[in-house]
Amino acid sequence: VMVQVMKSYNALFSFLLRVKRAQSELQHAWHETQSGRYGRAMSSTLHKRTESGQHMTGMWALRAEMAFLVNNLLYYLQCDVLDAQFETLKGAIKTSDSFETIRWAHARF
Repeated sequence: VMVQVMKSYNALFSFLLRVKRAQSELQHAWHETQSGRYGRAMSSTLHKRTESGQHMTGMWALRAEMAFLVNNLLYYLQCDVLDAQFETLKGAIKTSDSFETIRWAHARF
C-alpha cells in the first residue's frame, strides 16, 4: 500500500513541477524580451509597422495567453484542489478514532 501511495505522490508532484517549470519558462521569455539591449531592439521593431514587428506582436500575445493559462492552472491546482483536499484530510484525521479511518481518508486524498 505504501509503495502505491508514494507512486501517487510522485506522479502528482512531478506534474506540479512540470507546470511550475512551464510558468518559469514563460516568465523568463517575457523577461528576455523586456530587458537589456535585446528588449530595446524588440521595442523599436514593434514601433515599425513591419512584418517582423507584427510577427513579434503575435508572439508576445501568444506568450501572454499561455502565461495566463499556466498561472491560472497552477493556482487552481494548488488552492482549489490540493489545499481543499488537504483541509478535508486534516478534518478527517482530527475527528477520527481509528488508524483505519485515517488510512482510508489518506487513500482518498
